[in-house]
Amino acid sequence: MLRFVLVFLLFLFVVFLVVDYFRFDPLERAESEITFKLIDYDIPDCYFEFPPRFLGESNGYLIYEAPSIEPWKGAVRAMAYIPKERKKKIKVLFEGKDKYFESLRGPSKFTYSQLLLSELLGYGFLTYIGTGWDLFWGTGYYIPYRDVVFDKKTKENLINFHAIEEALLQAPSTPPSLKELFQKTYPFFINKEDILDPYGREYFYKVQGRYVILGSKGENGKWDFDRETLNKVFSNTEEKLFFLKGDDIIIKMKAP
Repeated sequence: MLRFVLVFLLFLFVVFLVVDYFRFDPLERAESEITFKLIDYDIPDCYFEFPPRFLGESNGYLIYEAPSIEPWKGAVRAMAYIPKERKKKIKVLFEGKDKYFESLRGPSKFTYSQLLLSELLGYGFLTYIGTGWDLFWGTGYYIPYRDVVFDKKTKENLINFHAIEEALLQAPSTPPSLKELFQKTYPFFINKEDILDPYGREYFYKVQGRYVILGSKGENGKWDFDRETLNKVFSNTEEKLFFLKGDDIIIKMKAP
């Protein structure tokens, strides 16, 4: 009886392998493997284009690509390598600058623009709107910037500010200038491009007590904010702030 059961179980296992072999869909496997890898890295899959597109084959692998939507299309590419031989393992790799990849990590409850700000200013900078039922059903939302989609320059600025913040975390103390920060943390935690705005100028940087002010004066090289806004930013008030006007941007955040 035991022998019969073992033979029957072996037969079922062989049937499963045969069925699994013929139902193998490389596109479905590529999509599922990329999705699982995004979950591992705490990246919402809505930031990538699905289904992945087939690029070709190389060295016994079928290659699929899912480009990111944020911070702009193709800034990061999720590459799935599906082996033609079932014995080999599937590989998923991400291509693109590390700072763009890191900017995608975070809760899916935020829009990408909100995510960039929350990384710099903390979740408390955004206000949750919703009841307990909204929290249960996932129908709540955060303000401000719920419907705002930052342009490419603003996204680049905020991503660079985050790179600067990460470098500040590694510095033995808060340096008085970006040049000194660069000297203390290059090349492991910051690159030259991280301290330059989209116009090639070094970001405005000022240490104010327990806070750091970062900004870009835009293409014309001067602040376009009104005096009231600038007074608020440069006062000694310990408050997290963010202002945007045209291509001018300024942020006041707590020093790490």
